[in-house]
Amino acid sequence: MVFNNTFEPYFKNVPLEELTGSKLTVESLLFDEDDISEAKKKKKKKQKKLGEVEEQKIEQSLKKIYDQTIEKSKKLSLPAPLTNPQSQKAAREATYRKVKEDVRPWDTVIHSRRAAQVVSFPLEKPDLQLKSVSQHHLNNFKAR
Repeated sequence: MVFNNTFEPYFKNVPLEELTGSKLTVESLLFDEDDISEAKKKKKKKQKKLGEVEEQKIEQSLKKIYDQTIEKSKKLSLPAPLTNPQSQKAAREATYRKVKEDVRPWDTVIHSRRAAQVVSFPLEKPDLQLKSVSQHHLNNFKAR
């Protein structure tokens, strides 16, 4: 070992951890190891309690969501089948709606006929041309 007259430490570039053989922290320099271990234990207990509280909150929220889902699914269940008269009524209502849609294009025609003062029948106009008797017999002649 060489000693200098300067105040530079001999082990200038060597970390203190290597010199002491243990990990040095600010806490270890200020407190005893027993105090540090107790503080760490208390800290772990607090964290564990906080973790348990958080787990309980999460569990409660999940239970609440589960209960809400169950209530919704109960509302989604199928109703009981209809009795015979009720099912017949439902079938009649559906048929009526379908027929009502089919008849709808005729509404304007019916309305115009009802609004007219005079309706002449037949609606197809007959051929009113004068025909000779011979033409009439030729057209209407049927061989037996």
